[in-house]
Amino acid sequence: MKKLLILGGGSGIERYKEHIQRANEREDVEILTYGLSFMYCVNELGFQPDYHCFVDPVPFLPVYDYIERNIYVTDIKTKFVLLDPLHTKSYQDFQNFYGTTPLGRGICPWPRRTSGHMNPDTAWQWFSDAINNVAIHPKLNSIMIPCTSIKHVDNNPSLYPEFEDLDLTDKDFAVRFQGDKMIMKSQRNPTVNEDKLTGVVLPIAQWLFKDSPSTKEVGIIGFELKGGRYMWNSDRRPRFTNFFQKLGHDGVCNGIPALAFNYENNLGLGDAEYTTKTYMRLWNEHAELTKLDLHSLVEPEYSILNKYVKYKSIEDY
Repeated sequence: MKKLLILGGGSGIERYKEHIQRANEREDVEILTYGLSFMYCVNELGFQPDYHCFVDPVPFLPVYDYIERNIYVTDIKTKFVLLDPLHTKSYQDFQNFYGTTPLGRGICPWPRRTSGHMNPDTAWQWFSDAINNVAIHPKLNSIMIPCTSIKHVDNNPSLYPEFEDLDLTDKDFAVRFQGDKMIMKSQRNPTVNEDKLTGVVLPIAQWLFKDSPSTKEVGIIGFELKGGRYMWNSDRRPRFTNFFQKLGHDGVCNGIPALAFNYENNLGLGDAEYTTKTYMRLWNEHAELTKLDLHSLVEPEYSILNKYVKYKSIEDY
């Protein structure tokens, strides 16, 4: 059985870039990217990952820009994971199931279209058109995952009678994997920045490989919970516009996106560690059910994640 290498946008993908390139050349490894790590792979490492997933539309925009610029230039073999209804319905649906996004508020630039504020309805329509194009274009590969979330379950109990009196975020965690939809998120406090690994990426990975005959060995890089992150010039806050301007780019994207590591950008990682600590325990305890045997491939001194996931040297992966 092939192993799975999950890549996020944390500093580990820069530290282990040569190892990641070698992993891509192996026939026994498949690579799943999340967020902007797709762009790191195509821009810095020279390959397309096997799978790519996202939840917030903002990091998808540089990916879609790459697709538009390359679809008739090269074969794009990546399977793009889309979430229904988050990515297929209205912005109100996105909020009902997940939360808000700068794109839905019209304050995110759109590569090669506009660097200014957009009408929110226009912004979401552009996103919907992009998703539809990825889903139906004959030169692209996509996987549509039906999903719901703890937020939607909690706010609409009449729609989920099968979950009545169950705690899907603790003692009844196993029930999450017995239905016909992937269940995202676990954190019920909307003010907490839930980590994307346990809240989104692992549910997606579990769904993708739920029919595997045995447990899959999973390596994780790019979710270190410290050390900064890979960014594109979408954020209008001065600390980020100044960062890109110092590198010689537009502070806010005005054409093809600029991407770079900002090693000082650790916003929200305190909350992310709290939710990782809370929910990674459940993923570890249910490895036989999820069929995901999780390992951090980042050395302990560089990764807070290693407190909550067993470590395996990337040399032994």
